[in-house]
Amino acid sequence: MSAFVPALAAAPRALSLGLLLSLAVAAAPAHADGQGLERLNSVQLRSYFEGLRQLERRRFDQKLSQLGQLEACLQRPAATACLQQARQERRLAHRQWQAEMAALRQRYNLPSKPERGGDGPERRGQPERGA
Repeated sequence: MSAFVPALAAAPRALSLGLLLSLAVAAAPAHADGQGLERLNSVQLRSYFEGLRQLERRRFDQKLSQLGQLEACLQRPAATACLQQARQERRLAHRQWQAEMAALRQRYNLPSKPERGGDGPERRGQPERGA
Protein backbone atom coordinates (compact mmCIF):
# COMPACT_ATOMS: atom_id res chain seq x y z
CA MET A 1 0.00 0.00 0.00
CA SER A 2 2.84 2.43 0.79
CA ALA A 3 4.20 2.08 -2.77
CA PHE A 4 0.81 3.19 -4.01
CA VAL A 5 0.81 6.44 -1.95
CA PRO A 6 3.60 8.22 -3.97
CA ALA A 7 1.74 7.37 -7.15
CA LEU A 8 -1.39 8.97 -5.70
CA ALA A 9 0.59 12.04 -4.65
CA ALA A 10 1.86 12.47 -8.21
CA ALA A 11 -1.57 11.81 -9.69
CA PRO A 12 -3.13 15.26 -9.02
CA ARG A 13 -0.36 17.04 -10.95
CA ALA A 14 -0.46 14.54 -13.80
CA LEU A 15 -4.25 14.67 -13.87
CA SER A 16 -4.31 18.45 -13.79
CA LEU A 17 -1.80 18.67 -16.65
CA GLY A 18 -3.72 16.03 -18.60
CA LEU A 19 -6.99 17.80 -17.93
CA LEU A 20 -5.49 21.15 -18.92
CA LEU A 21 -4.18 19.67 -22.17
CA SER A 22 -7.48 17.94 -22.99
CA LEU A 23 -9.42 21.14 -22.25
CA ALA A 24 -6.94 23.12 -24.30
CA VAL A 25 -7.41 20.86 -27.29
CA ALA A 26 -11.18 20.80 -26.85
CA ALA A 27 -11.44 24.57 -26.36
CA ALA A 28 -9.04 25.44 -29.16
CA PRO A 29 -10.45 27.39 -32.06
CA ALA A 30 -11.80 25.15 -34.80
CA HIS A 31 -9.15 26.33 -37.24
CA ALA A 32 -6.34 25.12 -35.01
CA ASP A 33 -7.94 21.68 -34.56
CA GLY A 34 -5.76 21.24 -31.49
CA GLN A 35 -2.73 20.60 -33.66
CA GLY A 36 0.45 21.76 -32.03
CA LEU A 37 -1.13 22.48 -28.64
CA GLU A 38 0.16 19.19 -27.29
CA ARG A 39 3.73 20.50 -27.80
CA LEU A 40 3.16 23.45 -25.47
CA ASN A 41 3.99 23.18 -21.80
CA SER A 42 1.45 24.23 -19.15
CA VAL A 43 2.86 27.78 -18.85
CA GLN A 44 2.71 28.25 -22.63
CA LEU A 45 -0.83 26.83 -22.74
CA ARG A 46 -2.00 29.25 -20.06
CA SER A 47 -0.33 32.14 -21.84
CA TYR A 48 -1.78 31.12 -25.22
CA PHE A 49 -5.30 30.85 -23.83
CA GLU A 50 -4.96 34.16 -21.99
CA GLY A 51 -4.07 35.79 -25.31
CA LEU A 52 -6.95 33.96 -27.00
CA ARG A 53 -9.33 35.05 -24.25
CA GLN A 54 -8.27 38.69 -24.69
CA LEU A 55 -8.78 38.51 -28.46
CA GLU A 56 -12.19 36.89 -28.10
CA ARG A 57 -13.32 39.40 -25.47
CA ARG A 58 -12.27 42.28 -27.73
CA ARG A 59 -14.07 40.64 -30.65
CA PHE A 60 -17.20 40.18 -28.54
CA ASP A 61 -17.16 43.86 -27.55
CA GLN A 62 -16.74 44.84 -31.21
CA LYS A 63 -19.69 42.66 -32.21
CA LEU A 64 -21.88 44.26 -29.55
CA SER A 65 -20.88 47.68 -30.81
CA GLN A 66 -21.61 46.65 -34.39
CA LEU A 67 -25.03 45.38 -33.37
CA GLY A 68 -25.80 48.76 -31.82
CA GLN A 69 -24.70 50.46 -35.05
CA LEU A 70 -26.94 48.17 -37.09
CA GLU A 71 -29.89 48.94 -34.87
CA ALA A 72 -29.20 52.66 -35.30
CA CYS A 73 -28.99 52.16 -39.08
CA LEU A 74 -32.47 50.71 -39.16
CA GLN A 75 -33.84 53.89 -37.59
CA ARG A 76 -32.39 56.09 -40.34
CA PRO A 77 -34.10 57.01 -43.60
CA ALA A 78 -30.93 56.09 -45.55
CA ALA A 79 -30.67 52.64 -43.98
CA THR A 80 -29.17 50.97 -47.07
CA ALA A 81 -26.07 53.17 -47.18
CA CYS A 82 -25.62 52.84 -43.42
CA LEU A 83 -25.93 49.05 -43.60
CA GLN A 84 -23.35 48.90 -46.41
CA GLN A 85 -20.92 50.94 -44.35
CA ALA A 86 -21.55 48.71 -41.33
CA ARG A 87 -20.87 45.63 -43.49
CA GLN A 88 -17.55 47.12 -44.64
CA GLU A 89 -16.57 47.90 -41.06
CA ARG A 90 -17.52 44.37 -40.00
CA ARG A 91 -15.33 42.88 -42.75
CA LEU A 92 -12.42 45.11 -41.76
CA ALA A 93 -12.79 44.11 -38.10
CA HIS A 94 -12.88 40.44 -39.11
CA ARG A 95 -9.68 40.80 -41.14
CA GLN A 96 -8.02 42.51 -38.18
CA TRP A 97 -9.13 39.68 -35.90
CA GLN A 98 -7.77 37.11 -38.38
CA ALA A 99 -4.40 38.90 -38.42
CA GLU A 100 -4.29 38.99 -34.62
CA MET A 101 -5.18 35.28 -34.43
CA ALA A 102 -2.45 34.47 -36.97
CA ALA A 103 0.07 36.43 -34.89
CA LEU A 104 -1.00 34.58 -31.74
CA ARG A 105 -0.66 31.19 -33.46
CA GLN A 106 2.70 32.19 -34.90
CA ARG A 107 3.96 33.32 -31.47
CA TYR A 108 3.42 29.76 -30.19
CA ASN A 109 4.49 28.03 -33.42
CA LEU A 110 1.01 26.62 -33.95
CA PRO A 111 -0.20 25.64 -37.41
CA SER A 112 -1.70 28.48 -39.37
CA LYS A 113 -5.33 28.54 -40.29
CA PRO A 114 -5.95 26.63 -43.52
CA GLU A 115 -7.06 28.80 -46.40
CA ARG A 116 -10.73 28.58 -47.23
CA GLY A 117 -11.79 28.28 -50.78
CA GLY A 118 -15.37 29.02 -51.70
CA ASP A 119 -18.48 28.14 -49.77
CA GLY A 120 -19.27 24.85 -51.46
CA PRO A 121 -19.98 21.64 -49.59
CA GLU A 122 -16.52 20.28 -50.41
CA ARG A 123 -14.99 23.11 -48.38
CA ARG A 124 -16.97 22.02 -45.35
CA GLY A 125 -15.78 18.44 -45.74
CA GLN A 126 -19.11 17.26 -47.07
CA PRO A 127 -19.44 15.44 -50.37
CA GLU A 128 -21.46 17.16 -53.03
CA ARG A 129 -24.97 15.90 -53.52
CA GLY A 130 -25.28 13.41 -56.30
CA ALA A 131 -21.53 12.68 -56.26
